[in-house]
Amino acid sequence: MILTRKSATAPSAQSRLARGLAGMLAKTIDRRSFLKRSGVAVGASASLATLAGQLPFNMIGRAEAADDKSAGGKIEVKRTVCTHCSVGCAIDAVVQNGVWVRQEPVFDSPLNLGSHCAKGAAVRDHGMTEHSHRLKYPMKLENGKYKRITWDQALGEISSKMLDLRKESGPDALYFVGSSKHNNEQAYLMRNPQWCLAQAKSIGPACLALVEILFGNRVLDHLRAAQGVIRLSDQYGRRRLETACARALSFGAPQYRTVKQILNQGLDQQPDLIESVELEAPYRGGGRFSRDPSDLLH
Repeated sequence: MILTRKSATAPSAQSRLARGLAGMLAKTIDRRSFLKRSGVAVGASASLATLAGQLPFNMIGRAEAADDKSAGGKIEVKRTVCTHCSVGCAIDAVVQNGVWVRQEPVFDSPLNLGSHCAKGAAVRDHGMTEHSHRLKYPMKLENGKYKRITWDQALGEISSKMLDLRKESGPDALYFVGSSKHNNEQAYLMRNPQWCLAQAKSIGPACLALVEILFGNRVLDHLRAAQGVIRLSDQYGRRRLETACARALSFGAPQYRTVKQILNQGLDQQPDLIESVELEAPYRGGGRFSRDPSDLLH
């Protein structure tokens, strides 16, 4: 059986694809050719790559990127740092008309080396300010509805309630949980110098004096050491830590390594040090074998 395609209308303008198919298909085809070429068309709809390999070159057009000017607005790339944790991965933020539209990891960064973690990939959703779902000011629930309050009011009410809880139930009544999902500022506030001083004061005067000496110069450089001293109370107990701090101060070595060594060797459980005895006159001043000129000429 022969299938003949007839057209009763006048020819119209055809597209590039139609012209290509017209050149590849004959006007009159048999049943076998029809089914064979129909299968090619079905396969082409399922896989464009397969079809592209079988079509002639005159049917393949050159892909062109969309014009950036159509979106409008100046595009800037600003380098920033991810705030999800304290690693410090670098990010190139693409800003258009003051809006953070997309981001790219920095390949020349020695920290993330052009990669993102799951949290860093979503940092734009948390960092953007235009049409953001984040809260930009404190809210207070009153009578079943949230209302906006000032920062001073929020900090004042929260701090006063925390002080009341500490006064009623002690410093251990408050519990804070930190994780990598906090930003750098939140993680820092979990173990800031004021927290260290408060914990050292609750342990004892010797521990407080040692921490104050650590914070006497370059607080941030000694913050980790102070945190380590306070964490020793979890392993050895507060009483032993207080004794070890007193022993370290008596040695003139207010350092984390000294306190830990005293606790590891059990020196805090040894008898108190013998009080220093005042030296005799020949051992004081110029030395044992030194003499005044008057003694030599006498």
